Amino acid sequence: MNDIAFKTAQARREAIIEKKYVGSNIWEAMVVGKGAWMGSKWDKINIIEQAFQRNAPFYAACNMISSMVAGLPIEVETEVRGKKSRTSAHPLLSAMDRNEPIRDFLKKKILYYIVTGETFSQVILGSDKSRPVGFVVMPSQFVKKVQGDRFNPILEYKYIESKEITVDKKDVIHIFNPSLSNYFEELSPAIPLQEIIALNNSAITWNKNIAQSGGLPPFVIRAMGANKDQAQKIRDEWTNQSGANNSHLLKIISQSMEIEKMNDSPHDAEWNDALISTMRMIFMVLGMSSSLMNDAANKTYNNYHEARKSMYMENIIPLAELILSAITRKVQMYYKDNPKLVIAREKIEAVQEERKAMIDRLVKAVDAGIMTANEARKDLGLTPGKGATADVLQNARIINNIPKVDINQPEETLNNPDDENES
Repeated sequence: MNDIAFKTAQARREAIIEKKYVGSNIWEAMVVGKGAWMGSKWDKINIIEQAFQRNAPFYAACNMISSMVAGLPIEVETEVRGKKSRTSAHPLLSAMDRNEPIRDFLKKKILYYIVTGETFSQVILGSDKSRPVGFVVMPSQFVKKVQGDRFNPILEYKYIESKEITVDKKDVIHIFNPSLSNYFEELSPAIPLQEIIALNNSAITWNKNIAQSGGLPPFVIRAMGANKDQAQKIRDEWTNQSGANNSHLLKIISQSMEIEKMNDSPHDAEWNDALISTMRMIFMVLGMSSSLMNDAANKTYNNYHEARKSMYMENIIPLAELILSAITRKVQMYYKDNPKLVIAREKIEAVQEERKAMIDRLVKAVDAGIMTANEARKDLGLTPGKGATADVLQNARIINNIPKVDINQPEETLNNPDDENES
């Protein structure tokens, strides 16, 4: 009994020291048993083939989102003896740029996360195991999670493709969108979209078949007295004269026949509506406006710029922060300067106007004595300034032509540079 108690205490201690899951009777209820497979009930290969590789709106949206995330300006914020600084030249960024360009690395991670619901990448350490030298994205359809116990629910990962390889948990960056039906199970957006994607694919197939048949809806041909071979000849003659390239030509058939149109629903227009509505639903679930895909009928935003800015603020930046924080958490212990991957928001063109408006408000607040310059700098994500030459807000006021605010002047009579320009 004492031996069991000692081993349990030792396991708990190791779990806490190694930053594994803290032991709990809740974890004990969640895991089935050590070594048991935690297979997903979703077929990821089928999701990739039927959604990403077959459905054009889903493919286009996933590519746009992943490309926008991969194109964000990324820097490293370091902290040494309490002093923080930002740099775009850091060993962590060099490691991310080693096996492939950073953009390609991030795009693959995002694509796997969006399409399959989870993303894996392996941290490659140097020969001395002291620092990461590279990262490798692991195709999530070939990665299996192996159950551990209540102190370490995910014991390890197995990559199974041409052969089976075991990857240590400490070397894997694993991010997943929880399905909620199972604590450790991922959920791809393609799962709730599966009926929508199937309907969209059907609408595309319908329109394609209609175009190939010369733009005519389905109909029945009555050829009285025709045998099987004669009926096939009629079908071949009609098919050879059909299609988009022949739609303007008069069709001539050598046999006597009667054409009877089918008036069954759905009609062409209904399928066109289905195509558009399902496309918008796919974009909505993925968190983007269809107006970014030249959907002129969708007027959710006043213009393309507003739609793009909203896309960055509500989807792209939060998604990028999710990925970057997971990488930071996994590799931070290998560096002495406590590096943190951050997004240089001030360099994102789509959100620069919002930052300019924020600077305008902060400058006015500082000039009015409502807040200090360093408080405003903190809101802007800048380090505290010291001395007159360090006051970036003063320079921003001059650059943006913002008049100094007189706190004794009523707010409604304050001059607005934009109003002057309009007049």
